[in-house]
Amino acid sequence: MCLIILKHTHLEVPGPESRVAQILLRQGRDKIDWLDDLREVQDALRRAPGAVSTGTLFKDTYLLTKYVTNAKRVAIADDLVTGKAVAVKVTESLAMGELEVKTLEDLNKKSPSTAPQLLDHFICNEPPHQGKRVLVLEKGESISKVRKNDEHGMYQRADAWQLLQCVNALHENCMKVHTDIKLQHFLRIADQIRLIDYDSVVEENTEHSMPNYTPEYVSPEVAYARQNNKPVMMTRAVDVWACGLVLFELFTGGKSLCE
Repeated sequence: MCLIILKHTHLEVPGPESRVAQILLRQGRDKIDWLDDLREVQDALRRAPGAVSTGTLFKDTYLLTKYVTNAKRVAIADDLVTGKAVAVKVTESLAMGELEVKTLEDLNKKSPSTAPQLLDHFICNEPPHQGKRVLVLEKGESISKVRKNDEHGMYQRADAWQLLQCVNALHENCMKVHTDIKLQHFLRIADQIRLIDYDSVVEENTEHSMPNYTPEYVSPEVAYARQNNKPVMMTRAVDVWACGLVLFELFTGGKSLCE
């Protein structure tokens, strides 16, 4: 039960100095033993395959300080050389890492304002990430936060334009389909909207049986193909459909398709 609670709610176990721990101390040692056991379970979850742990030091340079995603494959890190905060991503496989690196390098060269700058990348040689490619990227912030003093939606319209330019840059410069366009995959970096997560892009006009997607943003053709176990032709229309839903969410604050 403890494992399920921690896994799905991402609760933090209180430290020994917390008010909760002090109450448990007064109520009996058995509850403190339970708290210690619970903390051990939490630590085990953090060491799950593929997860990155805060405190990890990559290349003696990048010190991980904070998780960004629930999957714990992306974290904020301190660059000990430059003193700046960066984003560190451990890719799910070497192939997916190579794909994202190639796409980012193309975009950084041809359309640098539409994707985060790839600051560094390397293959990790230490467990538990041995053999996986690690990407170091510019740190950004979510665009879902409503900007202040935007009564007339001026900033929203500017964000919407930049958002569409990011997707268009991927289509025109790389001839690829992102497949997983959603609001969370757009970040604000240096006051510019950037599209992220290129590890599941596919070549335009190619058939795929298991494309990556998020259900709330999936296009009709992909949903139909998945339901009927058929391959689907991945075209720009897949991303364009998702962009429409992202724009709806950006302007209204709610999702158009919730199920």
